[in-house]
Amino acid sequence: MASTASLFLVLSSLSLQAMALQERRQLVVRQRLQAREDRLQAAAQAVAGSLQRRHRCLIALPESAWQWQSEQPGGCAQTGEVEALLRGTLLASQPAPQSASYTLLQYCPQEPEPPAAPAAAPAPVLEAHLLLEIEEDGATYRSASRLLWSWGPGPTPRLRGFQHLGLRSAAGALPPCPLASSEANP
Repeated sequence: MASTASLFLVLSSLSLQAMALQERRQLVVRQRLQAREDRLQAAAQAVAGSLQRRHRCLIALPESAWQWQSEQPGGCAQTGEVEALLRGTLLASQPAPQSASYTLLQYCPQEPEPPAAPAAAPAPVLEAHLLLEIEEDGATYRSASRLLWSWGPGPTPRLRGFQHLGLRSAAGALPPCPLASSEANP
């Protein structure tokens, strides 16, 4: 009877230890997923910040028209700057000790709605969707974000809202951009 009781205690102990190891493994997976999501969100914020600070003329254009814009005399972005927006690098940070490269797959501004009344017209708002991709650990991860731009009394657009829409499967994408075909080569 004593050997049965001790065998029961050993098996119970092993079972608890296995459960603890499984929980630890799941925690590590969740932390890696959160770190990837954080890096993709940081990349989206970096793209939005660069658009607001240095490339305001690109805010209302889909990314397919950015290269054309950079080739125009007096354009607000040079070819190398557009390439840096489309393919950038995030610096290493904790818990990711290595830097990560991202690719901007889609930037899609939506047509702004016309103001209701000219006298009390609010600042025009432009909504844009952003799809980014990183490759890490031999896998591809995509993330979508929603940006809200507004124009105040001056000509300078401001980022009014940023919403991270989460990770997407590598096959998943945003719907086709309606402005891409009409404004790629104005």
